[in-house]
Amino acid sequence: MHYRILVEGRVQDVGYRSYVRRVAKELGVKGFVRNLHDGSVEITCECEDNVLNGFLEKLERKSEGFAGIHVEKITVEKAFSPGGFSSFEIRF
Repeated sequence: MHYRILVEGRVQDVGYRSYVRRVAKELGVKGFVRNLHDGSVEITCECEDNVLNGFLEKLERKSEGFAGIHVEKITVEKAFSPGGFSSFEIRF
């Protein structure tokens, strides 16, 4: 399944995209993460539903070395993707 995940809070300039990429690679999630102009972070990804639940749990939690992160809200919607992703990357 393909998903678009919007993460709001203190998630820019605190290493959140790097954290998301690390978690995605650990769980085998493919896609990308990028900052949006409104201060939020957008994740476009593909994974199985059972993997998505674990991914979202980790996105909400603080991880050691990423103390500046403060997630206030995560919105998930199923999305269309033009094709399969081969890895997970940070986009600028």
